[in-house]
Amino acid sequence: MKPYRIFVRYDVRNEIQFSEVADSLQEARELVLTMSKWWGGHDDDPQPYVDDEDEMLVVDVDGKLVMAFKNEAFVDIGTIAPFELPDPWFLGIDVVKNGISIFGTDLDPWGLKKNDLLRNEAADVAKAWVKENPGFHLVQRFQGDMREETTYHIMPSESSPSPAF
Repeated sequence: MKPYRIFVRYDVRNEIQFSEVADSLQEARELVLTMSKWWGGHDDDPQPYVDDEDEMLVVDVDGKLVMAFKNEAFVDIGTIAPFELPDPWFLGIDVVKNGISIFGTDLDPWGLKKNDLLRNEAADVAKAWVKENPGFHLVQRFQGDMREETTYHIMPSESSPSPAF
């Protein structure tokens, strides 16, 4: 799992959603500032990604709050009400050797790209392959383990990998 995860606690909906990952506290800080300027919604009714009452929460790998942003500024984490983080979503299966993904390397028998992940029947094929190839292992990847925009879910019915989002 990446060292820092960024969540948004939406005041109106009273819910917390996973948003981004970061490798360092400085990267997390920069991402929060960038995210504070994002807009979404429909073209005829754009809405800010976070409004004045929403909070952006940066937590470490253990789920401990290390930084918070509200009302367009970083705030003392002592001012943040207690919260419970949602369980991470399952993204897919990775095949590793010595703890490092083989996808996108010469060790990959399927010719996948770096950060590709397997699901459904493709994961079953990988499970069988790992059993026949000592030294390789399957690893489940969850939200926060990697940047989701670079994650691919490979299905046997697809002619080529397609982005998950």
